[in-house]
Amino acid sequence: MGKLNLKSEHRLLCGDSTNAADVKRLMNGDKADLVMTDPPYNVAYQGGTDEQLTIQNDNMSEADYIAFMDAFFTRYREAVKDTASLYVCHASQWQLETEASLRRAGFEVRNPIIWVKNCGAFGFARYKFQHEPIFYCHVKDKSDKWYGDLTQTTVWHEKKPAANRLHPTMKPVEIVQRALVNSSKRSDIVLDLFMGSGTTLIAAQTLERRCYGMELDPKYADVVVMRWEEFTGKKAVRISDKTPDNAEVCQKVEV
Repeated sequence: MGKLNLKSEHRLLCGDSTNAADVKRLMNGDKADLVMTDPPYNVAYQGGTDEQLTIQNDNMSEADYIAFMDAFFTRYREAVKDTASLYVCHASQWQLETEASLRRAGFEVRNPIIWVKNCGAFGFARYKFQHEPIFYCHVKDKSDKWYGDLTQTTVWHEKKPAANRLHPTMKPVEIVQRALVNSSKRSDIVLDLFMGSGTTLIAAQTLERRCYGMELDPKYADVVVMRWEEFTGKKAVRISDKTPDNAEVCQKVEV
């Protein structure tokens, strides 16, 4: 599977977030300062676009989904510093299982955060979902870094993206920026093993953080590259491992 590096400070790998070798290749000996991630919710979500965008690994049995979470949370633990924070978007119906999986991997939930949207979801539920939960976590028995002020609450009000044209579950850049401002500093590494449309990368670019990202679906990996190019006005190029470290845009490697 191809490995893409967008820019010297950012790395994007088209690979498997549960695979230790893929994550090791992505990290290249580095450890992340922060995780901001939005893994599949296992709700068989389909976007409302003409293309009816879908997500891989989003319709598993309970046992398979728990095993999937155990695997990628373990990869996260292997890839982060002891002082790292994690922000994990998740589905309300899988909240207990998600927290249990985080604990098995060596993390603790410090706070639940509620993202309150400007409008509710469509559907036939009696109460329409107008929020999504986010776990704010740290490594078990360790203290994570904090750079924000102490006036913030666990309720974040941010508008949904006007349309999910690039990915069925796009998050607003402002949500990711909040996490990055509070839990990282300039040049820190932000890790996201479920890049989707690349929102974490865009937030990292705006705040001068380094984004190390992975995306399983080559279609969405291409979306990440396209979005970064459009946002920065620069052109991503695919080059070899021998390219100098100071090259503007780095590599794609076939394995």
